[in-house]
Order: sequence, then C-alpha cells, then structure tokens
Amino acid sequence: MAATAFAVATMASAYSQSVAMGEQAKQEELINENNQRMAKIRVEETLKQGESDAAKLRGQVAKFKGTQKASMAASGTDVNFGSNLAVRAETEMLALEDEQRIKNNAALQAWGYQVESVNSGFQAKYKANALRAQAQTALISGVAQAGAIYYGGRGMKAPKTDGNTFSGGMTYTGGDIPSSSNVG
Repeated sequence: MAATAFAVATMASAYSQSVAMGEQAKQEELINENNQRMAKIRVEETLKQGESDAAKLRGQVAKFKGTQKASMAASGTDVNFGSNLAVRAETEMLALEDEQRIKNNAALQAWGYQVESVNSGFQAKYKANALRAQAQTALISGVAQAGAIYYGGRGMKAPKTDGNTFSGGMTYTGGDIPSSSNVG
C-alpha cells in the first residue's frame, strides 16, 4: 500500500515539474514576442532619428549657404560665376555627403537591432524547445520511477543472471554474438 502511495506521489511530482517547465517555455515565448516588438520599435525610431538628423543638417546647410552667398554678394563679385560658384557647389556636395552619412549610420544601427532581434528570437526558441524536452523527460522519468517503486514494493524482482545468459535463454560463448545453440 505504501509503495502505491509513493508511486502516485512520484508521478504527481513529475507531472507538476513537467507542467512548470511547459509554463516556463510559454513565458520564454512571450518574452521573445515582446523583445521582437521592442526591436521593431527601436529600428523604426533609429531610422526616424536618422531622417530627423539629416533634415536638421539640411536646415543648417541652407542657413550657411545663405550667409555664404550674402557674403560673396557683399564683396561685389558675381555669386554665380567662377570661384564663388565652385565654393557654393563644393558646399552643396559636402552637405549631401554628410546627409547621406547620417542616413547610412542610422540604417546600419537599425540593421544591428534587427540582427540582435533575430538572434534573440533563435535563442528564446531554443530555450523554449529545450524546456519542453526537459518537461517530457521529467514526465517519462517520473512514470518510470513510479513503476519501479510500485513493482519493487510489490516484491517483484528483476530476473537474476550469471552475466553470460541473456533473456530467452541465449548464452554468450565468447564469440561476437550470442548463440542460440548454447541454450542452457
């Protein structure tokens, strides 16, 4: 009777452990989903910040070009000819390069967040799958332990062997495989 109760308690414990691991796997999946949403927000915010910084630069460059043009005009030279035109063109070219650099840096940072998110997702899925496997193992192990307790407590023993005899009466004769011709 005690063996039966202990076997039932062992199975209940194994089931409890299995359920807890299954719940932990679900939590890992929820955390992963949340991390994915947060990564998407970081990507969007990073790209928006890049656009904002580029727009800010365009405003600063427009102001600088206006000041530059006014200064050139005040000197009495033609602002649309010769070296004045070349300086203004170079200013525009450098501004476009800076603007593109700002956008590229934002895109690279956003890409880094996406890669981090994907890697995190794979890790979370791996951990959730490992927890599910552990839950199944705990349940199977618990059933096996309960069976051993129950049958061991009822006086049932494993068959004894001399080390050379296999189930079904096959005897090991020293060759590579057991021989059924030496049944003892």
